[in-house]
Amino acid sequence: MSALDASTPDATAEKTPIVVTGVAGFIGSHCAERLLERGETVIGIDEVNDYYDVKVKEQNVALLRKKGSSKFAFYRGDICDKKLLETIWATHGKPRRVVHMAARAGVRPSIDDPFVYVHSNVEGTTRLLEIAAKYGSDSFVFASSSSVYGGSTATTFSEADAVDHPVSPYAATKKACELLAYTYHHLYNLHIAALRFFTVFGPRGRPDMAPLKFVDKISRGVPIQQFGDGTSSRDYTYVDDVVQGIILALDTPAGYQVYNLGNGSPTKLTDFISLVEKETGKKASIELLPEQPGDVPRTCADISKARKMLGYDPKTPFADGIRKLVEWYREAHPHVGETPECIARAAMERRLMAAARRKDREQMLDPELLTLFRAARQSRGNGRDRAHTVGRSNPSTLRPRITSRSFDDLCLLERSASERPPSPVGEARAGKLQRDVLQGFVETVREKPTHPSIPTLAMVRASRSSALSLRSPKMADVFAPTPPTNPTSFKHGPAP
Repeated sequence: MSALDASTPDATAEKTPIVVTGVAGFIGSHCAERLLERGETVIGIDEVNDYYDVKVKEQNVALLRKKGSSKFAFYRGDICDKKLLETIWATHGKPRRVVHMAARAGVRPSIDDPFVYVHSNVEGTTRLLEIAAKYGSDSFVFASSSSVYGGSTATTFSEADAVDHPVSPYAATKKACELLAYTYHHLYNLHIAALRFFTVFGPRGRPDMAPLKFVDKISRGVPIQQFGDGTSSRDYTYVDDVVQGIILALDTPAGYQVYNLGNGSPTKLTDFISLVEKETGKKASIELLPEQPGDVPRTCADISKARKMLGYDPKTPFADGIRKLVEWYREAHPHVGETPECIARAAMERRLMAAARRKDREQMLDPELLTLFRAARQSRGNGRDRAHTVGRSNPSTLRPRITSRSFDDLCLLERSASERPPSPVGEARAGKLQRDVLQGFVETVREKPTHPSIPTLAMVRASRSSALSLRSPKMADVFAPTPPTNPTSFKHGPAP
């Protein structure tokens, strides 16, 4: 393929649909909605994974079906599925415009499980770039992130800044996508825009992000978690403004470009909470927690480039955006969901650490963790080094996050039961857990509370709490993927 093949304008380009990936998600669904409103035909792709409540994503798809009618087609599947992409491009006249919003999001979860981020973000983006290069493309825009700026201390973040020091796997994958995008531009002369979003919020927002989460919890009188002393600040950007920038970038192909899409005015966390209190009419109950690994202290977008080249002009101040979000929340009554995994895991670690310091053996360990450990212990013998993953994702065989060997030091099986005093109360709590193994676990936690398997146990406990309700949980119960709400999966054709 010559360098000009991929970007040579096609006379039928304006008649071909626009592919929107991540169409069931927050920003993707808003983009698709705006494109449908201006008369475009939209081909949506989304695997509808369980990073958050799939019902929220299904509702977004249902809204687009209703609004788009015959101008909207939806494919449920993984963007890394080459056959799926080939089917879509063949079925829909080789689309020449792509709005790529699909990604694994979240800084903190990426630290626990980086491999799924490499799969979804890096491999997924590469698959789409490949098919765009193969069949020709007039404009390809994709979601990058302000996270690529890492812990920058600059007053504002500019596209010209060096971004060679990401502080989380999530940020690293986004930087990798930008590098790959430039490579495909260089090789095939593709018009590609990398869009660095700055904390997007608004109606139908992600339930794991602070704006909707805080509105929900403060409205219901539930405590919120504040990480750090409240001086951290974010450049919050209302979703309508970001969608404007995305579509402007799609309509303005200009070789390879990187654009900041932010508001240009950061808000401190304490001011953010006060504003939500004002709009909800409720006082926040705040639980103070340490700063989280991978979080950055401040973000602020320099949007002068997007203003000049695209005409990007955000219209919604943060206070107005929060007011609109609260209005939508009161009308829609969204189900925001349970405590985020990172919070639940941190709480479980604190409980376990507190238990490890106790002197009375009867009350020493959390019974739920003992139940989990029993499940891990019972799995030994069925493939000693077999790997398991936490959460649902396609590249599970590539993610040896937890193996039975992770628990070797906890078991202390080389020591006989006669060398340890019995612990009848603890044994009763652990059900069928063998006494010697239970005592080994007790001693390991007490003697080495920083053991690396302790956070692992807490992570699994937070991720798969449903397994603990079973009488005799197996490893498969602990690590099994959550079944999809809709058992029908359309991997190579449009969903009905």
